Amino acid sequence: MGFVRAPALAVLPLYLANELYNFYTQPDSDVAFMAHTGGFLAGVVLIWITLLIAPRALDEEYLEEEEGVPESQKEKQRIYQMLGQFSYEAALRRIAVYEQNNGTDFDFCWLKYRIYKEREM
Repeated sequence: MGFVRAPALAVLPLYLANELYNFYTQPDSDVAFMAHTGGFLAGVVLIWITLLIAPRALDEEYLEEEEGVPESQKEKQRIYQMLGQFSYEAALRRIAVYEQNNGTDFDFCWLKYRIYKEREM
């Protein structure tokens, strides 16, 4: 389905390595691979400086705090987790229950479409 949840610290080094690899193997490409790499490294440096100056700026408790996330968003998250585990049938059942209780929603219709399309392949 094109969705995978993974920790950023695991994905970002792979992303950086891919950008560097593409820079060296695709010299004729119009993609600015080094601009992506430079932006990534600049972000790392800025976060590091922020942590030195104001360590509480990235307070994990604050970042993890829920801000009244709508139920539909929570439900989409649960469905995406199922899709990440390739539990298509369970995701379809979950969507059906949500739609039965809350009515039709474009995002959930789109998810159903993508699930059915993926299953055809």
